[in-house]
Order: sequence, then structure tokens, then C-alpha cells
Amino acid sequence: MVNIKMGERLKDLRKAKRLTLKQVSELLGVSVSVLSAYEVEDRHPSYHILLKLATLYDVSCDYLIGRETTRTLDVEG
Repeated sequence: MVNIKMGERLKDLRKAKRLTLKQVSELLGVSVSVLSAYEVEDRHPSYHILLKLATLYDVSCDYLIGRETTRTLDVEG
């Protein structure tokens, strides 16, 4: 299993959506410096912010924290 850190996933997801740090920080209600700290793993988001990030990027929290390797949720069954 590839060891991908949450910060890398956050940055990759943000870039895939073609969003800037400023845009995401405004959507989440956090400062650009806090969001940047999440992406370089100087800080970790609170549960509340983690849920907002998962919703924004259409992924599960498990994907963000590295427990899952697939981005999409399986809602069948």
C-alpha cells in the first residue's frame, strides 16, 4: 500500500478541482495559512473541518485520512 499523507491528498484534490488556497479557505471559513498548514501537515483539521473538506471534494473522511484508497463512496446496498 502506498503511504499517502492527508496533506498530499488535500492538495491533490484542491488542484483537481482547480481551486486556490484562498477559494477553499473562504468556502471552509478558515484562513489561508491554516489551510496551507493542513496541506503541509503542520496542522490537522478538526472533525468539523474534515467533514467540510470531504463534502467539498466529494470524498469520504476515510479517504482523506488514508484509511481508504478509493475516492468515491459506495452507496449500493
